[in-house]
Amino acid sequence: MHLRNSLLSMGALLALIASTLSLSATAGATEMERWRLAEKTIDGDEHLVYRLSYRGIFTAFVWKELADLALIAGHRPVNFEQQPGCHLQLKLSTENYSVAEALRPTRYQRRSIVDPTLRRALLVEEIEDSTEDEQNATWINWADKRIELFRQRRQTTDDSTGFFFDDDDPYPAEPEWEEDGAKPLPAFLNTSPLLDGKYTPLVYDKSIDIPDLDTLLDPLSLIFAARRHVDNPSQDLVFPVTYEDEIRYYRTHGLGREDVEIGGVLWPAHKLQIKRTRIEGADDKELLVMWLSDDEQRIPLRFEIQTKIGKIKIHIRPESLRNNHGAKSCIAASSRQMASKDLLPAMQQAVQ
Repeated sequence: MHLRNSLLSMGALLALIASTLSLSATAGATEMERWRLAEKTIDGDEHLVYRLSYRGIFTAFVWKELADLALIAGHRPVNFEQQPGCHLQLKLSTENYSVAEALRPTRYQRRSIVDPTLRRALLVEEIEDSTEDEQNATWINWADKRIELFRQRRQTTDDSTGFFFDDDDPYPAEPEWEEDGAKPLPAFLNTSPLLDGKYTPLVYDKSIDIPDLDTLLDPLSLIFAARRHVDNPSQDLVFPVTYEDEIRYYRTHGLGREDVEIGGVLWPAHKLQIKRTRIEGADDKELLVMWLSDDEQRIPLRFEIQTKIGKIKIHIRPESLRNNHGAKSCIAASSRQMASKDLLPAMQQAVQ
């Protein structure tokens, strides 16, 4: 299952269904790097840690805790291709959950560089370490108005004998790797460790044009941008989002206020819905619901995602909420009017 084809279009919160709930996975528990998301903090960064639970077909409709998830916003600005940017990151690990770790041990991360005003994504990377590793990158090349997609080279094996071999097969197939595509990798992607001293893990895949838009985010930066909705809760905001080799449009919609229980304490919160819009022909389909703390930080306290195969709940850990009181990121504290007024006139009419 490739990350770009995960069951949920938000990819990020997201790889979970494809990665940890795939009961068809046959690999046993594997010794993997322990990230200790629930224990680590990063000095100065906003580092929010959550517990992810699922109820549905794969758990006989019983709630099961399956993974830890961290949302991280760096406090130090970066310079990317002569553009100011901020680091955002999502990390997901099954290391503390024996069922998920035995079925599909997963260390998934999605990293984005986005401009400080949360209007433009610049670079997006997806990396999964599990029974099958995966790596992808998307460069939003604003100078040339192109979205450049890069993928990991595919390893091929020789099964010409027609037999199935186990791990003790004394004659494993020799790995072969694709050669570079028609375009060379940009310098900032050509720094990964070489394979066999010759190839880097990524190769050019394809590219698409950026339409006449001033704003374009990725699924991870959309989560951070949606926190701005409470600047003007009466107005829905529409965000173009790059997803695989297409551009989709998502809308935030306020659902009022609702208390959220965290560690036995009720926290006042803004309830917010993110939906895919009808702009490009898709139905107004709910993607997720999130609850934001009723303070200046607007920390996501809880997420809920309804899928065809069950429901996902993501709750912030009480200690993480305490540890991040007053944490900063390089994302601007407030921004100009976002997305809605920047869309093409035809798109504005479709949203209304």
